[in-house]
Amino acid sequence: MTRKGFWCGLSFMAGLFLSACFSISLWWVFALSAACLCAVGALALRNIRTYFIVCGCAFVIGAVYSAAYSHFVYDDILSYDGKTVTIEGTVEKYDYIGHAQGYLTVKGDLGGHTTTISFFIDDDDYEYYDNVRVTGKVVRIMDNYNFQSEKYYFSQGVFLKGDGTASVTHLGTNSGGFFKAIREYSDRIFATVTQNSGYDEGGFLGAMLCGDKSEMDPAQKSMLYRSGIGHIFAVSGTHLVILASVISFLLERLLRRKRICAVVMIPVCWAFVIFAGMSTSVVRSAIMMTIVFTAQAVRRRGDCANSLGIAGIILCIANPYIVFSQGFQLSFASAFAAGAVAPFVYSRLNIRRVPRILVKGFVYSCVDSVFI
Repeated sequence: MTRKGFWCGLSFMAGLFLSACFSISLWWVFALSAACLCAVGALALRNIRTYFIVCGCAFVIGAVYSAAYSHFVYDDILSYDGKTVTIEGTVEKYDYIGHAQGYLTVKGDLGGHTTTISFFIDDDDYEYYDNVRVTGKVVRIMDNYNFQSEKYYFSQGVFLKGDGTASVTHLGTNSGGFFKAIREYSDRIFATVTQNSGYDEGGFLGAMLCGDKSEMDPAQKSMLYRSGIGHIFAVSGTHLVILASVISFLLERLLRRKRICAVVMIPVCWAFVIFAGMSTSVVRSAIMMTIVFTAQAVRRRGDCANSLGIAGIILCIANPYIVFSQGFQLSFASAFAAGAVAPFVYSRLNIRRVPRILVKGFVYSCVDSVFI
């Protein structure tokens, strides 16, 4: 069986996705039915028995994992809806919103589960990764007239938000080290761009460069999302691929040793992930590139499909609801089309009269469009 990583990843994500069609009380029926179908297929079709066994096991594990996460994590976190809670953790982000108030996003422990909650608080001086204790009322995130908040944050693993003004106890400054330095550098770039451009232009440029949409006009941002083109100002895996390709090319010319370049490129990729706000597509791309560069460092041949499958498993283990994100689905489909399917289609073509670079670009564009 070839490309085990891809088939396992695809089957695992399919189990996560399809298990949502059944209630928590019927998940075991769904998982048992899938296992029985795979067992029958393995017995009936012996020449592809390995595929049935591997994919079936990954599918069942995905279904069980989704049910377990929903029951033991999601339902437990939602049980705090409408209650006053105390969460102790680190500052993920802080924005001053005016009238001596700020919006603080904290990642910490709530009932034994790590979660992220945003609160309205009195304005103060907070920095990334500061240790804080926040006490306030929390409510379930719900859709509203302007935006489908519940659907948007659900795929990010964020289920609650603060209601009213919360009280905060500053427990101490955390140096944050490498991560904090990059986040602060990203903020400086963002501030420079927005201050030296017009309001609309600065908001767009800041979102495209740093992944921060806070300076965009809310009405304009909502209009772009509703029209289906909100992705034009999102930092995606394509940005990371272009950056990594340029830096890798320069390093290979300077160092002339691919193994050293591969080792150096791994922290470079993850530095960009932090800089860009850790969006799903960028993290997916960084995991794939880490696998590819690691393969180069140990003199193994990398494979796009395998890297994509492994990246999908890692992301879904951290947050199984990410499979419902349209951004994740589009990113996964596009990467698979461009990295695995398009090269296969292009290698089967025998066109001599047309320049190969034009044929290659046309084939890649068509395959990518079909899969998306």
